[in-house]
Amino acid sequence: MVDAGQWEQKSFGAVAGLPAIAREQRKYVFLWDRQGSVQSYFQYRGSLCSLAPEIVKKSAGMQDVSAVLEKLRVHLVVAMRDGADTMIDLDKTSPNFLTEVTDESTFDASLVFNYEEWAKHENYIRFVKEEENVSKGGLNPGHYSRDPNFCLLIRSSADNAEELALQTANIPGFDDMIKVVVQ
Repeated sequence: MVDAGQWEQKSFGAVAGLPAIAREQRKYVFLWDRQGSVQSYFQYRGSLCSLAPEIVKKSAGMQDVSAVLEKLRVHLVVAMRDGADTMIDLDKTSPNFLTEVTDESTFDASLVFNYEEWAKHENYIRFVKEEENVSKGGLNPGHYSRDPNFCLLIRSSADNAEELALQTANIPGFDDMIKVVVQ
């Protein structure tokens, strides 16, 4: 269930300031988008990783979990190098990041969703492929680094608190995230 004491209520207008707050607190943000415009905002203002269609394709047997993991990995590698405010959009899906949508060599969800551990070069660099290991702008081979402005947000558009609870129960590190309801 949603504990009102843990969730901050914000208007859509406050969404733009959330990444700065998250960077200051050294945390990630989980957004329950009750308003419906956060996805569009990040499509144009930040970096949007639309995970829901990939989860639906996996559920329908149109792709396996490795394709989902690779999409997440590639998106994060680019966003971290560019210092982008990056949103993983779950929409109404409930991927299991604890046991299914995780892999030690492609997308280790328990590592990625742990702000402090994922900020360490030795932890994220092993997910960067040789051809991706360049600095900003594709220059300087072998000099990939995570821009300090990188911020990760996860968005849900769950219809109710029960659906939201199903989503959040399967996200490692959720308890340490900033929790926001956008009205």
